[in-house]
Amino acid sequence: MDEKDVIQLQRKMNDVTIAAVKKAKHVGILNACLRIKMMFKDEAKFTIESEKGIGMSVIITIPADMITIAE
Repeated sequence: MDEKDVIQLQRKMNDVTIAAVKKAKHVGILNACLRIKMMFKDEAKFTIESEKGIGMSVIITIPADMITIAE
């Protein structure tokens, strides 16, 4: 992806709302981001690393104190 597209997508992922998902033509990644943000009370952050023509990675950052381990 071009750097401009990476920045735009990352902004959409971090600022996603239900209204944005309803309005979007393709909602897959935004829907996933919205659900993660809802699970973690809007504390999840998304970072994209991309190399044009090679691929992209999405890093999801969640505060450690918000993660619970089921026993």
